[in-house]
Amino acid sequence: MCVAIAGALVTTGCATGPDRNPKDPLEPMNRTIFKFNDTLDP
Repeated sequence: MCVAIAGALVTTGCATGPDRNPKDPLEPMNRTIFKFNDTLDP
């Protein structure tokens, strides 16, 4: 189960926004993880 969740987080981290920083290749994944954590911990 944990592997499936981790895989989903990694693959959804590929989405980028209009304010993407080209110097940070992990920014899309970090934004996804932040949004996930922010949802769990209001």
